Amino acid sequence: MEYILAHPEYILQHPSGTTHILSLITYLPLLGAVIIALFLPRGNQRAPKVAATITTVLTFVLSLVMLSHFQGDTHKLQLVEYASWIPSLGVAYFLGVDGISILLVLLTTLLSVVVVICSYSQIEENEKAYYRLGVHALRYFSALLFQWKSRLWNRQAHL
Repeated sequence: MEYILAHPEYILQHPSGTTHILSLITYLPLLGAVIIALFLPRGNQRAPKVAATITTVLTFVLSLVMLSHFQGDTHKLQLVEYASWIPSLGVAYFLGVDGISILLVLLTTLLSVVVVICSYSQIEENEKAYYRLGVHALRYFSALLFQWKSRLWNRQAHL
């Protein structure tokens, strides 16, 4: 990561400065999972489905907004978010997308909507747990994609 930050030519600055859309896409499923787990009544079987659907659809819409801000004519990281977390240890929060990772994010958010909708007729027991874990898994999978692609991109930059 230090290599990328030391070489700003690998990062395309957003016209409005910084954007937090990648953080929203990453953490909105966590918020949905918390709402499903803590705030929905146990006896209501419809509420977890509705909450999971709303969460996944909002996440997909945010990924479409992310796509509209993406410039496809460059190889640079875009929509970059950076915050130094523990400077003494070199720990920082860093997100960004390029041409491959933006497609993976779109695919993940679209498949999440499809999976939640297709599960309506299939899941009959422990619906609340299923939708809570499913929406929470979207967050982890999104974070994994960001991290994997970032490491791959960083490794290619060192070559």
